[in-house]
Amino acid sequence: MRIIFNFFLLLFYFSSIGQTVVPGGMVSGNWTLQGSPYKVYGNIEVPLNSVLQIDPGINIVFYGHFGLIVHGRLIANGTENNSISFTVSDTTGFSDTTTTIGGWQGIRFLNSSFNDSCNLQYCDISFGKAVGVEEERKGGGVYLTGNSKLLIENCLMHNNLAANAGGGIFCDSGAIVKIRRSTIVNNRCFQSGGGIYIGINCNALVERNTIAFNRAQYFHIIGVGYFEGGAGGGLYFSNAFNDLSPIIINNFICNNFAVLGGGLYESCKNIIVFGNVICNNSYDGIASGHQLGKGKYYNNTICNNANMGGLQVVSTSLKLKNNIIWGNTNNQAPGEQIFSILTGQELSYVSFSNIQNGYPGEGNIDSNPNFTLPTTGAGINFNALVANWLPIDTSPCINMGDFDTTGMSLPEKDIAENPRIYGYRIDMGAFENQSIISNVTVDNFLNQIQVSPNPCQDYLIFKTAGFLGTIYICDQTGRFKKIIKINSNIQVCDVSDLSPGIYFAEFKTDIGSKAFKFFKVGFVNSK
Repeated sequence: MRIIFNFFLLLFYFSSIGQTVVPGGMVSGNWTLQGSPYKVYGNIEVPLNSVLQIDPGINIVFYGHFGLIVHGRLIANGTENNSISFTVSDTTGFSDTTTTIGGWQGIRFLNSSFNDSCNLQYCDISFGKAVGVEEERKGGGVYLTGNSKLLIENCLMHNNLAANAGGGIFCDSGAIVKIRRSTIVNNRCFQSGGGIYIGINCNALVERNTIAFNRAQYFHIIGVGYFEGGAGGGLYFSNAFNDLSPIIINNFICNNFAVLGGGLYESCKNIIVFGNVICNNSYDGIASGHQLGKGKYYNNTICNNANMGGLQVVSTSLKLKNNIIWGNTNNQAPGEQIFSILTGQELSYVSFSNIQNGYPGEGNIDSNPNFTLPTTGAGINFNALVANWLPIDTSPCINMGDFDTTGMSLPEKDIAENPRIYGYRIDMGAFENQSIISNVTVDNFLNQIQVSPNPCQDYLIFKTAGFLGTIYICDQTGRFKKIIKINSNIQVCDVSDLSPGIYFAEFKTDIGSKAFKFFKVGFVNSK
């Protein structure tokens, strides 16, 4: 307590109207706008069981390679119009990793003691520089380890650097992090995770962020030549030895660079990658490096990534569904959008996806997705963030995803925050078209199929004109409800277990499909 008291006494004497000089030491309590900017001249530390709260609109400037170390709890909640800024006074020499000049040490959460999360909201974090030895070389902007819990939301993380891993953010050793609605751009590391690094035993949610123009790259000089490396230009995830399921959902992951996994590198058993735009990265869009990986890749738009295709994979057990994989260049295997690194075998679970040059699997197509305004080429020289990856109304990807969404844990909204299912069936890709309810082509034969009565109460009668197949039924929100096998020309189908309301159905046969809508009235027979 004496140390903390002496610090605040010193802080008082160094304060003046409109600024506060912080010489270093223990900090806690409340930093207010009246004392801004806070000029930091040494390492500052939030001690165990203490809280530092930073009010909106405050600027915190580090005069030298110093950092904010958190053992207790940090609450830095800015607002949309009054963000909190963390930066360095002089950026001269920032890019030189042999010296500490030009940057500050970033915010470092070390086994934060509170059950509640630390918060960074509407914060602008720039020119953090992680250099030195061992752990000092990780986490340019934010470093998180141990039992720490952190929410990063609506933040701007830019121009941070790490000599090893996690140019923008580094999370490892059991920490828990949620990164939401933030912009993570122009960060760099020289090993793994240019934008974000998520390591061993970490539970992570990365949702609705823009992760762009980050880089993970190093060079080793060999004789008169050199060796180039680096993994996870945008994101690097490594949870190879546990069953945690990190989630990457509804992000723009664009124009990042790494030799392996330009947009995303993951070595996880059970990662979930859903609804992302992963475009114009180099050397590839995604690299999946776990030999036993069973990751789920659903409804992503993976396009115009350069050099090694849309996906490089090791495991053949990944599950790909409802994706658009198009326009990716592959120098090693020209034309291949999905490249199996070790086995050369095709993936076992690829379905209802639009993949250029085709790919085996139920419901897969090979047809120009007809985006509204895509980039005009592959790789980082074409800005994917100013493109429009929404398929136009005539796109073959509309209403062509898997009718059965059971087990997909669909979010309510797509990447544009529109309903994830519009009409009777989910679209392929990250965007859900909001204009077309149905674009299923019905030929003259399928027009002979009749459904009655409509409205119905307990039963529907299908006259199938000799066609056999399967009927998939979902409610008006797109949630899957029932499958009915049709094995006769006239079949009476029990729908008494459905609640009253409007339903969409699709009758799928070997020659085509017919979509229809019916009304259920009466009561639910619970049986």
